[in-house]
Formats: sequence, structure tokens, C-alpha cells
Amino acid sequence: MVIKTFDAKGNKIFINLCKVDEIPEPKEKTESELLSLLESDDITDYRVPLSMLDPHDELDKCKFYFRAGKPAVVYDVAINTRFFEKIKDNQVFRDFVLEVIQQGLENKYDIELQKGGYVILRNRSSIGDLKPHRIRSITGPYKPPKRLIEEISPSEVEPRKHINFRLSRKDDMLLGEFHLPTIVSFCTYRRKKNRFIQHL
Repeated sequence: MVIKTFDAKGNKIFINLCKVDEIPEPKEKTESELLSLLESDDITDYRVPLSMLDPHDELDKCKFYFRAGKPAVVYDVAINTRFFEKIKDNQVFRDFVLEVIQQGLENKYDIELQKGGYVILRNRSSIGDLKPHRIRSITGPYKPPKRLIEEISPSEVEPRKHINFRLSRKDDMLLGEFHLPTIVSFCTYRRKKNRFIQHL
């Protein structure tokens, strides 16, 4: 499916909308629920999984065979196969998905597209060659990445353990006795002429 629209400056924009089985299908919604989302200013409450590739320049087909086409920007967008079939036959779902795609393109590529007024080119399957989409497979529920810095509550911090010890001096030696119940091996150090000698 090819969608023709325009950016804020009046430049022609094409969107190649294709289907991929590996992209998950969005949660089921009724037409009335989608209409209420479309009427609101924010449609981020409903997520439509999609894949967007970087834009590429193509020549727009000219109606005069002796003239070269004008350059146009093309975006390749993929959605779930079953959901693609649903939007083909349902105007409400199609309007909603195209609104989601428009917001996604504007946010990702820092562009501004004209609101509404898109045209579906029935006689074109794509503008330019379709590029393969790399879909990341996710097993299990999605888990957002952890923050690099995370605050720890005082209850999670282990208190510093107090070590019981006793120091004593004998001749030229300083003896230290330490109570370490979790230690399974030890060694001794003897000081001789400003050097410590280890005894295992």
C-alpha cells in the first residue's frame, strides 16, 4: 500500500506501508474506542507495533512519459500482517494507523507532515524497491531497560558489620586477635625490621 501526503512545506512524501508476520499485532480495539482516541489530542494510550526504515529518495512517476519524475522522499513502514488486512477494509482503523505512523515519523525524523488529506495510490504497490526490515524477536513480556543510576532505599543497604578485636604487645611483636566467624582460613603477619612477613 502506498500513501501519498505532504510535509509542512508542501513537498511530496510517500509512505510504503507493508506487512510483516514477525511484528506483533496490537491489542484488540473497537471502532468506537478508536474514534474516541482519534478525537483526543494524545493517541499514545494505544500502541501499534511498527517498523520504520530510514527515508530514501526516489523519482516520482511523471504523467508525461517524456519528462523525468521529480525527486520525492519515501518512508518504508511495516505493521503486522493481520492488522494490515484489517485496515485495508476499515476506514476508521486505517485513519487511526496513518495518524500513528505520521506521529511516529515526525518524532523519529524531526519532520512536520500536513494533517489529514492523504491519498492511497491504488495502482502502485510501492515507490522504489522495498528494503528488508530487521525485526527484533522478543520472548515474554516487554521489560523496559533499567536506569543506569538507581536509588536504593535505606532498608536495602546492609548495615556495616562491627568486628570484635583485641591488640596486645609482646616483646617486639604486636599481636592482634580478631573475631571473624565467617572466615574459614587465615594467615599471620610478623613485623621484622619494618617489613611484614606472612606466615600461613
